Amino acid sequence: MVVTETGGMPEIIKDGINGYIIPVKDFESLASRINCLLGNKELRERLGHTGRQMVEQQYTKEIVAENTLRIYRKFC
Repeated sequence: MVVTETGGMPEIIKDGINGYIIPVKDFESLASRINCLLGNKELRERLGHTGRQMVEQQYTKEIVAENTLRIYRKFC
């Protein structure tokens, strides 16, 4: 994935590990990252594999639900 520095995506995407984070409105960086990914199958597979592992370990529906409930309980 290629995401910008805004919103919640930088919390999930780790630059160079499971995707890339670029500055907002930096169209040259966006094009560069996309071209890099299009031209490098090994890189795409590595980033995809790492991203999949992170999701399976940290973002299952059970983990997300428990984390959400923990926050709600903290304020009730």
